Amino acid sequence: MVHDKVGVQIRNFMEGNIDFDTFLKKLAFMKSITFQYFFGTQRAIDLLEKI
Repeated sequence: MVHDKVGVQIRNFMEGNIDFDTFLKKLAFMKSITFQYFFGTQRAIDLLEKI
C-alpha cells in the first residue's frame, strides 16, 4: 500500500474529513520523501507486467 502517513491522509480525504486543498497541503509538508503509485482502474491493473 502506501506510506502509513500518506494512507491516513488518503483515508481522511476519502471519508470527507478534509477537503482536497487540505489533503494536498498535508502531503506537501511531509518530512520524508514519498513515492506513491496508484493503479486506480482495472485497465491500469491489467496493463501491469511482472518483470
